[in-house]
Amino acid sequence: MILIRKLRAIVILLSLVVISGSFYTPQSSIVGAWHWKAGDDETVLICTNSHIVITEFNQVNTQFVYCSGGGNYTYKDARYTENIECYAKDSYKVGTSVTVDATLNENAWINKGKGMEEEWRRE
Repeated sequence: MILIRKLRAIVILLSLVVISGSFYTPQSSIVGAWHWKAGDDETVLICTNSHIVITEFNQVNTQFVYCSGGGNYTYKDARYTENIECYAKDSYKVGTSVTVDATLNENAWINKGKGMEEEWRRE
């Protein structure tokens, strides 16, 4: 049952990406596909002009997709704000927002926030 809900969430999120806009990826934009790895955990983030879809997975322990979510975002003046509209793993995150300082350097996107730093690579 849990697998069915996760798969349903993934289908809905991917549909959101297709419907919500262009995949045009100028180098100065965060629009496109991004990858982040921390240990054995990997995350793929797809950004359109206004929405994101995120899927987390672990290929080592066979938890291919153990979390997926999405929502809308803004990126302005080196600040990235993500508004979570759906999240398959922890429903309490739905309706919350995360804001971080964001820097784009060619194919790298660096996010820094409360005790965290992530370096995403463009796919």
